[in-house]
Amino acid sequence: MGKQSDDLEIASLTRLQRSLIGKPKSRDSRVARVRPSRATTPAGKTLGTLDMTTSVHDRLKARWAKTGGGPELEARLKAAKAELARRAKVVKAKARGVTLPPNVAAPISDPVQTPDRTGETGGPDDSSEIPPPPPISVEAVIEEARRETAQEIQVAIHEGNAPAWARGVDPDDEDEELIALEAGCHTVTAYEPAKPTLPPQRLDPKHPLVRLKDEGNDAMRRGDFDLALALYSQALDPSVNDKTDQPDAAMKRTTNKDIDGVLYCNRSRARMQLDEPDPEGAMTDADAACKLCPDWPKPRARLAEANLALGFYRGAMMACRDGERCEARVNDRSKSFVPLMDRIAMQAAREGSMAGFDGRVIYVRSAGEDAWLGKEAPANAGFDVIDDDPYSTDTIDPSKHPDFAGRERNKPIHARSLRDAFEICEDGDRILLLRGVHNGCGAVCDVDKRVVIRGEGDFREAVVDARNNSPIFRIQRPCVLMNLDIDFTGFSEAIRVEGKLTCDPLIEHTQIVCSG
Repeated sequence: MGKQSDDLEIASLTRLQRSLIGKPKSRDSRVARVRPSRATTPAGKTLGTLDMTTSVHDRLKARWAKTGGGPELEARLKAAKAELARRAKVVKAKARGVTLPPNVAAPISDPVQTPDRTGETGGPDDSSEIPPPPPISVEAVIEEARRETAQEIQVAIHEGNAPAWARGVDPDDEDEELIALEAGCHTVTAYEPAKPTLPPQRLDPKHPLVRLKDEGNDAMRRGDFDLALALYSQALDPSVNDKTDQPDAAMKRTTNKDIDGVLYCNRSRARMQLDEPDPEGAMTDADAACKLCPDWPKPRARLAEANLALGFYRGAMMACRDGERCEARVNDRSKSFVPLMDRIAMQAAREGSMAGFDGRVIYVRSAGEDAWLGKEAPANAGFDVIDDDPYSTDTIDPSKHPDFAGRERNKPIHARSLRDAFEICEDGDRILLLRGVHNGCGAVCDVDKRVVIRGEGDFREAVVDARNNSPIFRIQRPCVLMNLDIDFTGFSEAIRVEGKLTCDPLIEHTQIVCSG
């Protein structure tokens, strides 16, 4: 453990110990706030003032003696911190060949432990030498503080009571203790709303149809997709009697939406895995599963896969967005639809469809003759939000100015440079470079969103003039670059593709030259 991390942990444990044992920064101020009470007789006569100061000190001492905390542990933590500082001085002195004075080089003693003097019989006049106190053990002190504070937190959680620092302290003290709690020895987790149970989790494993579903899942894992399809179809057959312990074959099939929804979803997957995939049947099954389980995201993924196989790119993107809304409803933050939407968008783009890029349009204005100097486009009050403009969107409330609200609603999104455009873009947006000369202002444009970067007009009417020693575009997500004329001068590649193998950008009608 390094000295810096030890210092941080010691400071955190010190603050946390103060909070858990109920000891404020100024103990006298806490005691002074205790008002003395006056007892009276039934006749109303005062018996005298009860001094509460002594009782408060007694209670604090008893608590510290019971828990092992209090001033003694805090003193040991301070001594451990001083010992770490002494060790650092010794290391520096050895490195420089300097001899430290004995009082500085000597280890810091433990302020609590006393030397073992058992067996000594000397009285007040005994001249025997008193042994020095033992040195402080930094690791032991940290471990002791960590163990005791963890026990205090567990007790407070078990009893359902907040720690002492959460009652009767100033807000500044509370913030300090929260920081100590975060940096301390106990893992603090934020309480999130419980995720609702999804259809597969609500199934009864003893139900006969669920057992058929499990057999189909086993077949899917083995790669026997024909058998899996047959098992799912058998479980969905309305003529099947799931009362296997009843001799009456005409017994009505008993099921519910969860069982049928899971079976349709799994059968949709099985249809797509056949040697000859059946996307039409897979889409029908996935649509049925979506209707039976409206808050389950997985059928939306199956529906998107089927639409993608059929070339219905807009339908596939709509299914993915519906799935993202389902994830939000069930408190699922996995973003599992992002890779699927990237794949749909890129396959559609290679087929000539912009279905995966149907977001906003961001217009990047030309920097004109100053582009080669690395400057951005001049500010335009008609498009840009200017801080000193009293009529900018930062100061006007559209609800109070109907005319302004209408104009802002139809206002296009403008950027003064490629750098600004990538700061405000989102997945599915289209960045359009207007006619003229542009530059990246010497910065790398991290393409970490699914976007289209396109030049306006005919080829070479939108030029990117960059003069720097770093790439113009660092591509980390699937994207499309088209109709661009890039004039790059510098000791680097103009376009760098990073990330996984799925990061496969589409670059067409683009020219990269070096005129410098």
